[in-house]
Amino acid sequence: MEKIQTLDISVNGLGNLTEYRLLVFLGNNHSLALVEGTELRPDEIIDSDGRLLYPAYYMTHIQVPITSFLEDYCLWEKVKSVVNVQRFSVNLLDSHYTVQRCSDEGEVLGEPIVMDSNSMFIVDATIDKSVHRTSSIPRADRIADLEKIKKIPESLRRFNTIRNKGFILTEGDLIGKYSFPYKIVENRDVSINHSVIFAKFTEIMDMCEKDYLFDGRNLGFPTELSRFIHLLDRETYYYSNCFSGDIVECNITVNMEKCEELHLTGKKSENTCFYLHESFELYNTRTRNLLVIAKAKKVICIPVSDMYLKDDINRIIGN
Repeated sequence: MEKIQTLDISVNGLGNLTEYRLLVFLGNNHSLALVEGTELRPDEIIDSDGRLLYPAYYMTHIQVPITSFLEDYCLWEKVKSVVNVQRFSVNLLDSHYTVQRCSDEGEVLGEPIVMDSNSMFIVDATIDKSVHRTSSIPRADRIADLEKIKKIPESLRRFNTIRNKGFILTEGDLIGKYSFPYKIVENRDVSINHSVIFAKFTEIMDMCEKDYLFDGRNLGFPTELSRFIHLLDRETYYYSNCFSGDIVECNITVNMEKCEELHLTGKKSENTCFYLHESFELYNTRTRNLLVIAKAKKVICIPVSDMYLKDDINRIIGN
């Protein structure tokens, strides 16, 4: 499925693109691609027992080019979004996405944001309240005719490996570990009678990161530095879910690595000073169920006019 779309207020709010907003945007397009070419809506995908099905992600991997950060995508810009969904076996989906600036005619500009994902059809949480997903097979007449693939997605094996071993950071030097609690609140974090949307876990990870990096009780970086930290890569595996009233425990490990090249963005007005390498494990504190394991790579890109922030980082890390 290919569309030219405007990053309007429903996507960007009143600001620029964020990882959370992008994930919701792509998830919406993914659901529409499942019924493309039919007269169905995504909420009409059912199994042979008439149960509503939902395409639940078990893996997402987003990659952002260093020449065009998420935050560079402004309100009212046009983008060309492409979603290619393939099907393995009866209920496993393998998907590839790109989002790229474009002209009104669809001519693309610059490097694209890329995401890969895998998902499976499960019984919708409004019917099945269990945090352990119940998989099912959609009726053939309730889904688009998706291209079939014969090779099992590599992420299925990796899904089990990551649960067994977690993500071990090998780049950079350890600067610290931290644990952050977050309560799921109805109508703020989750819709009534639904489980948490996959993108919310990314938002919780970012809250944990910010609390560790910028709170004076923790690392205590200057808060203005937060505007200059940009996502390059996040690989996430989803194992369970939670509902309103649950408390998510987010554990983060942070390594830092010095950038050898200062002008990776291609802009001489800013310096790419450091990489952050982060791993996350999220749990439901009530049940101790594992929710999510992820790793992320970010870059700290500081304007030349604010290079004193690099000195602050060096001093705080050195101490």
